[in-house]
Amino acid sequence: MPQPVDVTHPVVKLLTEHGPLSDEDIVQKLEAAGVADPERVLDEFSSAYDAPRGFLPDERTVWLPALLAGKVFTHRVNASEIADDVLAVTPDLEPVAWSGSPNLAASADPLAPRVTHNRDDLIEAGRITYDGGDQFGVLILPVGTLHTLGVSEGDLVGVRATVDGLTVEKVDAVAESNAGALMAAALEPDDPHEVESVTWAACSQDPTLFTEPLAPLSDIIDAAGMTRDEHLVASGEFDFGAWRFDSELRALADEYELSADDALAVSSLLLVHSSLQRALEDPDLDDAGAEFETDDDDTETAEVFTGAYTEFGAKLADPVLAEVLFREATASGRIGAAALGMLADTLPQYVPRAAQANCRWLGAAALERLGDAEEAERELLAIETMDPNCTLALFDLARFASDRGQAERGLSLLRRAGADPDDYLVQLLQGYVAAPRSDIGRNDACWCGSGRKYKKCHLGREEKSLPERSDWLYAKAAQHVLTADWEELLAAVRLIRALPAGHDEELAEKLRSDPLVMDSVLVEGGGFAEFLEQRGVLLPDDERELLEAWVDEERTVFAVDSVDDDVAVIDLRRKVALELGRGSVGAQLRVGQFLCGRALPVGDGLELVGAVIEVQPHHVDELIELLDSEPSPVELAAFFTRPMVPPIV
Repeated sequence: MPQPVDVTHPVVKLLTEHGPLSDEDIVQKLEAAGVADPERVLDEFSSAYDAPRGFLPDERTVWLPALLAGKVFTHRVNASEIADDVLAVTPDLEPVAWSGSPNLAASADPLAPRVTHNRDDLIEAGRITYDGGDQFGVLILPVGTLHTLGVSEGDLVGVRATVDGLTVEKVDAVAESNAGALMAAALEPDDPHEVESVTWAACSQDPTLFTEPLAPLSDIIDAAGMTRDEHLVASGEFDFGAWRFDSELRALADEYELSADDALAVSSLLLVHSSLQRALEDPDLDDAGAEFETDDDDTETAEVFTGAYTEFGAKLADPVLAEVLFREATASGRIGAAALGMLADTLPQYVPRAAQANCRWLGAAALERLGDAEEAERELLAIETMDPNCTLALFDLARFASDRGQAERGLSLLRRAGADPDDYLVQLLQGYVAAPRSDIGRNDACWCGSGRKYKKCHLGREEKSLPERSDWLYAKAAQHVLTADWEELLAAVRLIRALPAGHDEELAEKLRSDPLVMDSVLVEGGGFAEFLEQRGVLLPDDERELLEAWVDEERTVFAVDSVDDDVAVIDLRRKVALELGRGSVGAQLRVGQFLCGRALPVGDGLELVGAVIEVQPHHVDELIELLDSEPSPVELAAFFTRPMVPPIV
């Protein structure tokens, strides 16, 4: 549904009356108008309206419906646009693209022009000819629009902003204007901005601009001597490639607190990684390495790559830089990990001995991200042999030891790596170190019946029972999600879960760390299933069998029937009665409660494992219907965000 716009909002009224204003000006004018707590009112406005507000290059806020009412922007159509009844947004139509957003479109007509940045929307609409390239954004028109207008390839069309949304018209002639000069005046040297922002600034200077058809913005920009790169524009001659590299370098340095030299090294290696990734993404290449084999004949290209390996690869002796390179290179998912593996295979021949182990670690980490846990572990063990002090390998081997149930070995590896006592994995593993048995002497026969002395058999290798290790198994799966390619889904669920907090950051952080976030990703998101598939081979046999049972169990709603030594519940989805162990939540339960969670085998019985959430009686039927529909983690989190009921566990 389109988002309603409150035109009576005090900030909207100010911007409509006065035009673009800075935040400071808005607060002052609100205060002068007698508005209580003007800063809060401005914050509420900013949260409610990502659009149709806009920002000028000087950071003033502008109310776009007032600024652009009746203005028309032209675009020269090509054959594929005519065939599909679509118009490319970048750059000519950027200033009015916001008006065609499905969330803001003024028209209730489902056939009204609308903007999409999703190729699937084009396919669903049967628009299969148009290909907008990397910068994808199109205005989808009703079928037959351009044919009805009598438009041919190379003709101009105008897209006009009205109170009812966007309209499209054929343009036979354009007027002269000073739009280019005003746009150029809005730009500072060496400071690019979005085409739409610069255009809005020009419109705020001259309200008559674009009230009649002018040349397309792409032509205006070229004629005024500005430089454009996709949706960005800069004054005069401008090197966007160098600017982007410098911007990314500064961002990298800021995010990871790196020196300029260190950021340059990582950024340069990431450029090589990007080239490798593009090769992997190219469907015309049968072998991702083929491009770089043929590039060996290109002396200049080969020298660039070799120079990057030699000059910047040595910096990877610093484990911090190696880890930054890994994080950035794998941010794009499996394809990034595959390209990183290629880079890691090449680097060792160019770097000094001090960087060899960390370069090999990059390859091992890439293998793990690609799901090949056993091969990654073998490579990590080889790195440990080569360099017993490689902290990156030691930390990762400690996680593998944890998965294998080897708490003592994991702690030993972490001590060698210099892990802090409050490190999460240190704290976790310390809880699963089994104490020596007090009923057997060191030289007595071992309790297991092997005939060997206790000190030669199980002393130091005691193992906690499976029920005692069930929480450890859950933590292993959660650790997999945190270190694998799940960041985007986790972020989406955290965002939804924290919505009720508003500007209360303390409450927002509490909700983001809510057990439901991780549990929904593990269950509805498939985290448990992936953990079993990729790392199940590392688990002790009994834990792997337990995990196999956990993976298949769906979330349900329970009615608490009785609470005694055990807890009697009724599974309302399956209509069956169950006996549960009291577990960690038993003391908090009461007869008549409704709970959402999973009853999982733990040892000889069932217990509530993971997030357990109290459900209000009037929400039970709706929740069961949602669970029957196989919801996503985001949908599940959204349901419990609305009633704002925190999980018990």
